[in-house]
Amino acid sequence: MPVKDAVLEYLGERALSAPQSVSAGLAANDRAKVRMAALQLAGGGGDPASRNLDQEAAAARLDPEALRRLLRQARAMDGQVLLAPGLGDLLKALGEDLEVMLQSVEALDGAEDPGLTARWSELKAGLIPTGPDQIAAATVSRITALPKAGGDSIHRLVMDLHKRLNHAAAAQASETIAGAKAIGLRPEDRAPLLAFMRGLERTRPLKFDHPGLDTTAARSGERLLIQNDIGTTDAHVVVTAVEPGSVTITYTDVHRARARFLIRLLGMDGLVWSGLEERQAPGLAGGDSFYLVTGRLVSDDIAQRDDVLERLGAGLVFLIDWNKARKALAGLSDKPGAERVLLWAARHGAGHRAWLQLGGVDLIAQAVRQVAPGRLGFGARLDQVLGHEGTVEFLQACLQLAADVLRQGGSERLVRDRIGAELLRRIERAEAAVFLGVIRQAGLAREIGAAILARIEALRRAGADDDAGWAARAKRIEAKADRLAIEGRAAARAAGLVDLLPIIDGAEQAVDELEQAAFIASILPSDVGEAVLAGLSRLCRLAMSAAEALVTAADASIDCPEGRQVDADDALAALTAVVDCEQAADRLEREVFAAGLTADRPAGALIAALETARGLERSTDWIARAGDAIRRNLMTDLGG
Repeated sequence: MPVKDAVLEYLGERALSAPQSVSAGLAANDRAKVRMAALQLAGGGGDPASRNLDQEAAAARLDPEALRRLLRQARAMDGQVLLAPGLGDLLKALGEDLEVMLQSVEALDGAEDPGLTARWSELKAGLIPTGPDQIAAATVSRITALPKAGGDSIHRLVMDLHKRLNHAAAAQASETIAGAKAIGLRPEDRAPLLAFMRGLERTRPLKFDHPGLDTTAARSGERLLIQNDIGTTDAHVVVTAVEPGSVTITYTDVHRARARFLIRLLGMDGLVWSGLEERQAPGLAGGDSFYLVTGRLVSDDIAQRDDVLERLGAGLVFLIDWNKARKALAGLSDKPGAERVLLWAARHGAGHRAWLQLGGVDLIAQAVRQVAPGRLGFGARLDQVLGHEGTVEFLQACLQLAADVLRQGGSERLVRDRIGAELLRRIERAEAAVFLGVIRQAGLAREIGAAILARIEALRRAGADDDAGWAARAKRIEAKADRLAIEGRAAARAAGLVDLLPIIDGAEQAVDELEQAAFIASILPSDVGEAVLAGLSRLCRLAMSAAEALVTAADASIDCPEGRQVDADDALAALTAVVDCEQAADRLEREVFAAGLTADRPAGALIAALETARGLERSTDWIARAGDAIRRNLMTDLGG
């Protein structure tokens, strides 16, 4: 019997397997008739005007080109042997069609028909080729002919099996309810079936051009059985049994992860799931094993029952091509991230079929090439640009964009452009986060500079500082700046923004130099002389001004990718101010050294003063390096 029927039989749902068997048998009959027509024409029989079987082949879902090639190149050798390319495959496939028809009839009858089995055993030897793609010419007529009473042939067996299948189809006396094929339903079955179909039809458009989601409902004793043909996978079956006071969902799948996904998707109070059990059914594609899980709701609440059925119907479309989508998304993130994206897309009514249909991973690759070719090298993962969490959010947005555009009849190019714009926004957002961290670092640098200035001014006024704890606070500020630098580097690397690392490094080193200067200033005596203290005071102000200018440059750079000329001008002016401060600090440091070395002061005091000056000047050097990196990044953005 057909494999899906085998799974339904395994589940004990013969009321649902019967229509499946009829459909499979009738489809095999259509294929067999086209193949026999091709065989007859290849052997020189039939109407020469009908040698084109394209329409018949398309209707039976066969490859017209293969039949055209067979008919075009068929030839008889000495009138005894028929040679044709693909003839051996055609005979084999014809035999498989007969097997499907026989299995379908047996499934409907519930037992093997000895007469049909004997006839098939006698006739199938005639389908064995005498050589590669060749058969005896006389055998062609024995296959395709309709002998008089008492004779038999493959053609006659096909006709007899077809009659049995037609009779079974008529006996089912089915009707259609809200798009579902219904067999023998009672009046009370309509409400739960309508609830299921309401959910199914709401999300059906999200499968786009993929086959599947045909529904069959049948009455079996005291149960309403609803079965949905999710897709083309052999063991991918969902059967829902509705009884007074309960709903039982039986789900089988060859992919354990997809079964877990359905459980999470349908998670709701009152629906209790069994464990995933591995089962066997001979003949499944990819092996005999599949996984079975059941979910059960026990409740007399009709509204709760219909809610479960509607949510189940609505969720089935998200199982189509689920594993294909998970593999594609996992290549951009990882498996847990991919499953999060798919669950989000299902719960937000987007799904993944539109994204796959429009190109899937290729859409992302094109967006990267379009807007961020320098951010993501060949073979690199997307989470190396956006970070793991950012990648998950970006992929969620991509699936939503694809679904929205395709539902509105938009083009692949429109989806690609919107995904590119989304990627660019997220990269700029990551860049802005790095600049915000630099702004905070520069602010901390200014805070330490202000503390040193207060110490110097106190020494100039009274020779002492009333606040003894300010150096310890400077150390805590430096530790905070180090944490910001660590976080900033991680964010920059995760976002592929390695060109911003020198900015972070420069700001961090500036804070380190100022913290060291603060420590030395804390032990600086007052007797180093007014000239030295005045120079240190001016150096403090230059270091603070440099930090302030760096804040302005970083802040303006955040908006520069949006093309705002005023922000670019502000950033460049601030960077010029940074350079000016660094050059002035260099000159002033030399003046302080000169004043200190010519003064008649204790050596220890002079060393402390000169080291303080050195730290302040070096902080402006590092701020200038950070500014230079900002300038390079700004020129890249403006050039792009």
